[in-house]
Amino acid sequence: MSIMLHSNGSGVVGRFVASVVGLLMVLGAGWLLFWNEGRAVKTQQALEEGRDAVVSLLTVEKVLESNEGCLVHARGTARTGESVREPLFGFSVPCLRMVRQVEYYQWVERKEKRHTQQGDGSAKMQTHYHYTQRWVDRPVNSRMFRETHHRNTVALDLPSESCWGAKCVHLGAFRLNAGQVSRAGEVAELSAAQVQLPPEWAARGVWSGNSFYVGSHGPADADNPQIGDVRITWSAAPQQALVTLVAQQSGHTFVPYVAKSGYTVDLLRNGQYSAAEMFEHAMQQNQILCWVLRGVGVVLMLVGMCMALLVLRGLVGWIPLLGGLLEGGVILVGLAVGVLVSLCVMASAWFFYRPLLAAGLIFFGVIPVYYLISRRRRNSLTSLG
Repeated sequence: MSIMLHSNGSGVVGRFVASVVGLLMVLGAGWLLFWNEGRAVKTQQALEEGRDAVVSLLTVEKVLESNEGCLVHARGTARTGESVREPLFGFSVPCLRMVRQVEYYQWVERKEKRHTQQGDGSAKMQTHYHYTQRWVDRPVNSRMFRETHHRNTVALDLPSESCWGAKCVHLGAFRLNAGQVSRAGEVAELSAAQVQLPPEWAARGVWSGNSFYVGSHGPADADNPQIGDVRITWSAAPQQALVTLVAQQSGHTFVPYVAKSGYTVDLLRNGQYSAAEMFEHAMQQNQILCWVLRGVGVVLMLVGMCMALLVLRGLVGWIPLLGGLLEGGVILVGLAVGVLVSLCVMASAWFFYRPLLAAGLIFFGVIPVYYLISRRRRNSLTSLG
């Protein structure tokens, strides 16, 4: 653990920098909220259009020319007779698709900041730096660490996850494209017996369970990992899997269906589902993603707004009484303004798609502000009386 002290002067500079960063966060959050509302609406429109236009195939064993260019609902068994080759480690497994997951044993820095108000009205901030070793899904850049002796290395620098599919996968008389193959079948971890590593790779690591460990400084020890060690796990889907898809029929294959909104419909789930179930699930996923992005956008807006207002706190923070009162006031104002701006941004986006809902958002956003202004006026009149 390392402790760093900041003086009042550096605190003012820090608040100014935080204000600039906060303003950038506000702009980014506004863009995210606006884009997300448009994305959600266009996706919903595309799914509604597809739900009304979809044609369910009675069989996938025959290609009907009458369905050419139509959005079709097909279900059956996706099959391949091929093996998928792992391009780096040089082994092959008979499967629909293979997934490689990589983890790294790294130093991780965590900052903890504490503000202390001094007797003379100045502020002092302490930053505590904590360092832990753990498995992470990507290498950590230790050059930015406060403590320079915590250095990260990696035995192998690979993407955290990679996927490869069989080149020829059939669904009856049809053939799935690469994007559809990448989603077909439920993957399960491969054991050491299923992964036949070439001698040069087998000599560089050890197996523990279903994971292959590669050491950064000599042989790896799964029970006592060292900084830079890499842990690799492979998973694969069997050569046959029940799938259901909704896409546009194009010859003997399927392509994404482009809706009037400009968004595409290309659905695939493992298992057998009706067309109604496929669209209902896709709409639910769209709503979940919409609310997740809304939450992220609102949080960024609130944090950014509070940070942007910190410069005001820095300008008057040297006044003992006013500085203390404004410390909480800035946060409250930032939260209130952040909520209002978030609602207005979402409402402005909805004006292009759902005017009635947009008006409702603005209405409920203005009510709290109107209530606060009215209450303040009543309090002012009461104090004067």
